[in-house]
Amino acid sequence: MRKFVQQPPLFIISIVLFLGGFAAVSGYVPLETLPSSPGVDTSTLGGYLANIYTIGIGLAGVLAVLMIVIGGIQYIGSGMSPSGKTDAKDRIRNAIMGLLLALLSWIILNTINPTLV
Repeated sequence: MRKFVQQPPLFIISIVLFLGGFAAVSGYVPLETLPSSPGVDTSTLGGYLANIYTIGIGLAGVLAVLMIVIGGIQYIGSGMSPSGKTDAKDRIRNAIMGLLLALLSWIILNTINPTLV
């Protein structure tokens, strides 16, 4: 018997693309606009998604810096404990990798089409 592994990101992406096409055809009109930076139109679904993506990148940066600070405090507070220092180094490394992943996704989307971001 074969096990099938679900892939939620692919499922979510397909739903968003389907709804985006449906909304473009049906004349989607939002009830309320999202707070956005100047020059970003949030009256369309594409504007909403671009704005949510921008907010997500900013939130990822803030959380990465917070996790680096927590890892630094954990490193200082671990004293002579090797396992505590290893955990702190892993926390800092993972925060930096997450930040790089978020920025790399922005670079890739900006290279493909600057209007996506």
